[in-house]
Amino acid sequence: MGEKLYYSDCSWDNDYWLRRYVQHPFIGIIAKEFYWTLSLNDTNIIAKIDENSQLTNVGGETVNPTEYTKVRLWHPLHNTIGESPKNPINLSNRVKEKYIQQKIY
Repeated sequence: MGEKLYYSDCSWDNDYWLRRYVQHPFIGIIAKEFYWTLSLNDTNIIAKIDENSQLTNVGGETVNPTEYTKVRLWHPLHNTIGESPKNPINLSNRVKEKYIQQKIY
């Protein structure tokens, strides 16, 4: 699962992602270990499912995606975060600050 998704730039609607990845009895175990990019209204949020099964951003704040949120596997080379594409923040600094490391299975 991980390697193919890691190199592709596929995205899914939030509901599809929850059903097919997070809530899946087997894939869900692995999916909960990954960081994901949630995109809504030109804003990207890096999030992970925490030990309480809550979706949280890299700052530990709860994220509440909507039905319009698109989800894809986070990759540091393909993503920026920020208020909008016009004002992106380079992820390399955030990755270093938060010690974010994507697992590869």
